[in-house]
Amino acid sequence: GVVINMVVGGEVVILKSIEEGCGIIIEEMPIH
Repeated sequence: GVVINMVVGGEVVILKSIEEGCGIIIEEMPIH
């Protein structure tokens, strides 16, 4: 349904934003 799609879409957006944040943190940390 529409509600389920909205929830899943929101989760995807949150997960992508978290991945981007983690990527930025990893890039800033000198682990390379």
